[in-house]
Amino acid sequence: MKISKKISVITLAALFSLLFAMTAFGATGKVTGLKQEKASTNTVSIAWDNYLGTNVKYIIETSYDNQTFKRTDSSYSASDLLYVKALKPVYVRVKAVSTTSENTVYAISDSIQVASVPADVKDLRQTTATTSSITISWTASEGATSYEIVRFVNNNEYVVGSTTSTTYTVDGFNNKLKNDTYVGVRPVRTVNGFSAKTTGFYNTEYLSPYKINLVPEKVQGLAITNYYNSLKEVTFGFTQPEYHDGYVYELYTYKKKKVSSGNLSSISYNTLKNIKNQFYKLRVRAYVTIDNKNYYGAWSDYTVFALQPKVGLKKSGKKLKITWKKVSGAKNYTVYMSTSKTGGYKKLTTTKKRAYTAKKFKKKKLNKKKTYYVYVVANRKEGKKTYKSKAVNCYYLY
Repeated sequence: MKISKKISVITLAALFSLLFAMTAFGATGKVTGLKQEKASTNTVSIAWDNYLGTNVKYIIETSYDNQTFKRTDSSYSASDLLYVKALKPVYVRVKAVSTTSENTVYAISDSIQVASVPADVKDLRQTTATTSSITISWTASEGATSYEIVRFVNNNEYVVGSTTSTTYTVDGFNNKLKNDTYVGVRPVRTVNGFSAKTTGFYNTEYLSPYKINLVPEKVQGLAITNYYNSLKEVTFGFTQPEYHDGYVYELYTYKKKKVSSGNLSSISYNTLKNIKNQFYKLRVRAYVTIDNKNYYGAWSDYTVFALQPKVGLKKSGKKLKITWKKVSGAKNYTVYMSTSKTGGYKKLTTTKKRAYTAKKFKKKKLNKKKTYYVYVVANRKEGKKTYKSKAVNCYYLY
């Protein structure tokens, strides 16, 4: 009878312990609340609902097929850090066992799939652009289920989108953000509601501002900067747009016939040669090169120009006969005169002819003993705008 009483006491204690454990883990005898909380490239952190009793420890098991599980680690608390690289399906479950015998299983959790952080993307590059957006591309990261697209502006991070593809178009750019905008791609592996990913600027693959190009804006400020009448040449320049790898120009006659075109290496001191006595139209645009392809901005407005007509002067008593070369495309010509080479020029006449006889200047007859300076401007009207040849030389007779 004494032996029976001892057995009964032991049996009741074991039963009480088992009932207590089952109460803690639920009537089904399960470890509850198993979830993933953190991840790195080689680790996953898991946690579950805590069992407040004594003489219990937890066995963490992993599986690659969710059927055959292998003991990986153990813990006396309701959390654990597992050293596992989970870029392919990896399943985890937790057993509550006796501290004296792991074969005494009080409860077991359902399995969950866990994820570790995918490797950084490779070959991140820009592939296309508009004036306000860029398209980027990259090589897929092993294990990634999606990619976060991030912009870093003035050290602030903005997640601008997500994709399961390996290409993405980021918009909302403007020229003012060129020097402080970085675009990053962050691989993400999401399983069982948990997203494994890196955080922060230095843990994200990114394009620096100097590797980002927008399609250039319309070139502004195009103008002829110098006229070399004797050489039949002109030079021109324009304002440099924010984004540029090069420039191209097109030169047309006033009849819209293309004379020449080509690449430019500078925003100033570009020379056009073999300029004839006619009106020309010049335009320029900038381009950027992305992924070995040129993307061109809008053409500038045309600048219209002509060389100054060459003037001939001949005295006849108190008269001065003025003649000049024809400028093709001119509607008419304006004649100016002064008694000083450097200023004081007054308009004598505007005429469609190519000759004019001056008899007076400032309402006074010409004086044989004075020197008169003369130049002629060719005028061309297009729509409501009138273009004039540049006056760089004057002609005179003693």
